[in-house]
Amino acid sequence: MSSLFGTHDVDILCFGAHPDDIEIGVGGTVVQEARAGKRIVLCDLTQGELGSRGTLETRKTEAESARILLGAE
Repeated sequence: MSSLFGTHDVDILCFGAHPDDIEIGVGGTVVQEARAGKRIVLCDLTQGELGSRGTLETRKTEAESARILLGAE
């Protein structure tokens, strides 16, 4: 079966308004489910461009690092 994310199904799709919302809100659950073999995709709805700290590039780098640590795709 083909899907938006390639030929594999996604078990859990997490949405966050800003970078780090998913990690702070449900990061533990994401790790637990990833370790159980679930395929997880994270989706930040904004880049955090109105945030008062850091740059967009910093947020992008941090989000990618967090994705890897959490075991999400």
